[in-house]
Formats: sequence, structure tokens, C-alpha cells
Amino acid sequence: MEKFQSHSDKYPYLVLRAMSGVYVIKHPKNPQISKDQMIQWGKGESVEYNRRTCAVFSASEAVFIELDGSVKNSSEPPSGGIILTH
Repeated sequence: MEKFQSHSDKYPYLVLRAMSGVYVIKHPKNPQISKDQMIQWGKGESVEYNRRTCAVFSASEAVFIELDGSVKNSSEPPSGGIILTH
């Protein structure tokens, strides 16, 4: 199986799952944002849009944020699908 390309090579960024296979990519206004601030931003976006989000810090570091606010560290950021830019 072929590996999907990452959504962006400019880190960090936030992935908002619009629907199955469709993602919105958001970059922070301040690229020096801390990991905790990125996760909090992701939680806020998750609540505001009622969608799962993922804070991506590198090609091998991401934090998935569920609708209930729980987080899961991952070494595999989301990839593939249709990308909408914001």
C-alpha cells in the first residue's frame, strides 16, 4: 500500500476533520506557539466546529483531539484526503 503524503510541511499546524476524507488545515498566526497552546487551540476548534482535530508538530509527532476534549499522542499525523486551506 502506498503511503499518503502529509498535509503540510510547515509545522506546526492544526487539522480539522470536516468530514470523512476531507480536512481543513490551519496554521497558527504565531509559528513559535507552544505545544500546550496548540493543543488548547485544537480543543477550542473542536468545540466550536463540533469536529475532531489534530495538532501536528512534525512528520512523526501529532496529538489527536477528540470531541470530548481527550487527547491521544501519535507518531503518525493524519495524511491523505482532500485538503481545504483556511
